[in-house]
Amino acid sequence: MYRALIVEDEDLMREYLEKNLSAICAEWYAADTAVDGQEAIEKMEKAHFDGIITDIRMPVMDGLALSKAIREKDPQIPILIISGYNEFDYARKAVRLNIFDYLLKPIDEQELAAALSAMSIQAGQKRKPVQTADSIENVSENTEGLAQRALAYIQKHFSDPISLTSVAEEMGVSPAYLSTVFHREIGTSYSRTLLKIRMEEAARQLIQTSQKVQKIAQNVGFFSAKHFTHVFHAYYHSSPVEFRLHPPGEQRDDSPSPK
Repeated sequence: MYRALIVEDEDLMREYLEKNLSAICAEWYAADTAVDGQEAIEKMEKAHFDGIITDIRMPVMDGLALSKAIREKDPQIPILIISGYNEFDYARKAVRLNIFDYLLKPIDEQELAAALSAMSIQAGQKRKPVQTADSIENVSENTEGLAQRALAYIQKHFSDPISLTSVAEEMGVSPAYLSTVFHREIGTSYSRTLLKIRMEEAARQLIQTSQKVQKIAQNVGFFSAKHFTHVFHAYYHSSPVEFRLHPPGEQRDDSPSPK
C-alpha cells in the first residue's frame, strides 16, 4: 500500500478522508494528516509519503504554495488537489506545478478512486525496489481462515469507520498482505465487499424501517447523508428516497395494519 499525506483545514473533510481513503482505494491509506501547508512540510521532513492529497485554500500556507515547495524538493511525488473552487486560474497554476489531478468538491467517490488508482502507478514507479517489512511476509505464517476472519470482522463492524488498515491490524497482518489474501479467497476486494455489505443493509433499513435517510447513513458507516446518497445512487441507480417509495418487489414491515 502507498502512504498518503492528507492536507485539509476543514475538520470534517480531513477526518472523512483519513478514515475512508483505504475503502475508496485499497492501494492507499492515510498515513498522516495536516491542517495547512506549513504543517505538511514539517511532517514531510520527518516521514516518507508516496503521495499528497491537498486542499487549495488553507490558512498559513495554501495548497498551491505547498505544491510549489514540494516540487522544489521532489519533482516526481504525485500531488492530488481536491478543491471547492472551480476557477480556471487555480487549475492553470496547478498544471504548471505538475499536479497529478485536480478534483472538485463535493467528492465523487468513483472519480476519486480512479484518480488514486492512477496515482498508485506513478507512486510505484517512483519507489525504489527495496525490501520492506510490508513487502515480505513470513512464509510459514498460518493464513488458513484469515480471509474468513476478516470477512466476519467486516460484517460485525461495517457500521464503524473501518479501513483495510484497521482490519489488518485486528488480524495481525499488513494491509497489503490482507488485501492479497482477501481477494484471492473471497473473490473480490475488501473495499467492494464492505460497500456491498453497507449498501445491502441500507436497502434493508430503507424498506423495513421508517428511519430517516440521515440515520440510516450513520447506521451503515457513512460520515454524511449527502455522501451516502451519492454512493447509494451509484450502487442501486436510485436515490434512497426513490428506493423507499418503489422498493424492488418488497414491502415495508412497519406500515400500519389495515383496519
